[in-house]
Amino acid sequence: MKFLVTMVLALIIFAPACAISSKLFRLSNQAKENFVDFVITIKELHKKGEDLEQRTSILILDDNSLIAFFKKGTDTIYFRTGKEASTSSGPSSLAYSRGRSCGTEACACLCREFITENGAIECSKSVCEDIKEGVLRSSWGMERNDDKDVEAYHYRRASIQLKKQPDKSILLAYSPDEAANCDSTSGACEDFI
Repeated sequence: MKFLVTMVLALIIFAPACAISSKLFRLSNQAKENFVDFVITIKELHKKGEDLEQRTSILILDDNSLIAFFKKGTDTIYFRTGKEASTSSGPSSLAYSRGRSCGTEACACLCREFITENGAIECSKSVCEDIKEGVLRSSWGMERNDDKDVEAYHYRRASIQLKKQPDKSILLAYSPDEAANCDSTSGACEDFI
C-alpha cells in the first residue's frame, strides 16, 4: 500500500513538471524555427517575387522577446512600447543594437530573454541571420512584452505583411492599417499600400 501511495504522489508531481518544462522548451524552439523560416520568406520574395507582390507571414514571438531587422548602414533601432520599432528615437524609446554576429550587410535578429537598462535593450539569447544588401527597404522590428500593465503586442502570433517594392527591396509592416498610419520619418511605411 505504501508503495502505491508513493507511486501516485510521484506521478502527481512528475507529470505536471515534465509537461511544463516540455512546453517551455517547445515554444522557444518553435519561435526560433519560425524566425529562420520568416527570413527565408523575405529572401525568396526578394529573389523570386514580382514587383509589388504582397505576402502575409505569421511571426511567432515568445514572451520577453523581440525581432529586429537592420537595413545595411543601420546599427540601432528604437523600440517604443506598443509600436513597431523605427530608426528614430523618441520619448520612452529603448535602443537595440545590431548583434555581434551580424556583419555590415542587412541583418535580422531574434532576441530572446531581454532586459532593459539605461535606455537600452540587452539580449541574453539571440539568433541573427545575414540578409544580403538591398533586400530590406528599411529597418523594422517588434517586441512581445509579458508585462500586462504595458500596452504592447501580447499575442504569441502576429500577421506580418511583406511587400516587394519596384526597386526590389522588401517592406515589412505589422498590418496594412498600421503601415498606412505609421511615422513616415522612419521610412518604414511609405508606399506600402
